[in-house]
Amino acid sequence: MRRLVILATALFGLFLLWVIFQADTGRDTVFFRFARSVPLGDKIGHFFLYGFLAFGLHLSLRLRCFRLRGWKLPTGPTILLFVVVAEEFSQAFIPYRTLDAGDLLADVLGVVLFTWLTCLPFFRRRFGLPENNPAS
Repeated sequence: MRRLVILATALFGLFLLWVIFQADTGRDTVFFRFARSVPLGDKIGHFFLYGFLAFGLHLSLRLRCFRLRGWKLPTGPTILLFVVVAEEFSQAFIPYRTLDAGDLLADVLGVVLFTWLTCLPFFRRRFGLPENNPAS
């Protein structure tokens, strides 16, 4: 099951990189048209795209965490948050993109919520993870 989660997460990450490339180069795709056709579609897309990636990363790393100044932080989702912030701020320098605080908020909320979901007992049992995080 873990290999399947890792493969799905890697493929989803590649898909997300492709979407970012399409946006950075000003191309229009069916995904962008759909997001524009739904109220708040862009924000909903950010929330779920980065949330699903955080979910997969956290499960792929078996809920691995690290400590920073007394805080226990999930490794994969924390790295993802740094990448997300960098990607969002880079949009200020790309002609076809717009730096948008709403997008960044949707990204962060998606990562936080979906990371929290991986810690629920249902998902721990489903993916064969211990009830207590071994990286504690």
